[in-house]
Amino acid sequence: MNEQMKAVNTRIFAEIREEGYEVLHGIDASTENAGALNRELLLRIIRKNSGTEYGRKYGFSEIRDVDAYRRQVPFTVYSDYEPYIERMTQKGEQNVLTAEPPVYYAETSGTTGKPKNVPVTADGLRTFLDFTTAPMPAVISEFYRNTRQTDIEYGKEFAALSLVRNVFPSGTPYGSLSATFTEDGDGDEEEDGDIDFFGCYETTPEAVMRCGGKADMKYLHTRYAVAEPDVVYLTSAYIPALVDLMDYIRDHHEMLVRDIREGVIDPAPDTRGPEEDPRGRAGAGPRTRGRAGKGIREGIRQDDHEADLAGAGGRLRDLGRELSALRAETAAVFRAEHPVLHHVVSGVGRCVRHGAASL
Repeated sequence: MNEQMKAVNTRIFAEIREEGYEVLHGIDASTENAGALNRELLLRIIRKNSGTEYGRKYGFSEIRDVDAYRRQVPFTVYSDYEPYIERMTQKGEQNVLTAEPPVYYAETSGTTGKPKNVPVTADGLRTFLDFTTAPMPAVISEFYRNTRQTDIEYGKEFAALSLVRNVFPSGTPYGSLSATFTEDGDGDEEEDGDIDFFGCYETTPEAVMRCGGKADMKYLHTRYAVAEPDVVYLTSAYIPALVDLMDYIRDHHEMLVRDIREGVIDPAPDTRGPEEDPRGRAGAGPRTRGRAGKGIREGIRQDDHEADLAGAGGRLRDLGRELSALRAETAAVFRAEHPVLHHVVSGVGRCVRHGAASL
């Protein structure tokens, strides 16, 4: 990180850390009366949406307490809402599930089946940002103070996120909920003027985070993160995604170091070994090309530091040791608190590794 970027990064981190502490103090205060606040929130949501199609169906206007809500509103799953959401996303129908029109649809990963689309209103988006993105710098600062007896003044975030989004026929965008962290809470992109927020604060350039199609995001994220000496924390919507990235670094470190050394980036790397690669080099996939390639090349130009191969190798070794420690600690806690589930999960893992059809 050059001095100019470091100065901007320090200023950004200081400002958002102070904002984060304000949010944390609010969260702490709310825990003193959590039950009452939750009941109040539920009834406020019910009143606000009593005139919607869904609210009229279940008599929201007649609900005055939690017991009435339990009696009148049945237990539901996503399939109960799917027909409503289909009308909202495809036809743009309003006042169906929410009185406030959705500004975004959070698309799930689809790991348990077909991806689901959850409507997010402007009010819901502000709440999400207030309780996730906003306090993060303060949380990281507290971690360093409590574990290393020091604070951090600057550093970059390794965010395993994607900013790719699409648009429904209704005109409302959809994608990963994490893609909204650059917005102002109303569904609009934040304007930073001349400040390159991503270049100063994120390891992965914005152009790369917005890559879609068949770009290998594991490669792209790790290619930039390993080359960055000032990473202070890692962020992901799911912990398994971070573990996958650590595995990726371990398994493909030679390719990553080679591309850092050569100053190139490959949007679709071939991760086969040399003996399997007809071109004779592991990971020597096609170079940047087409529309996605143009965006990635622009991202490369933002990367103004030269790769330090010795430093990259050291960081790889450190990441490997931290990953091993994290796995051991997690496994110990899992075994102690969920012995039966741990046995089942371990059995499933063995079956997957050995290609068995059943336990």
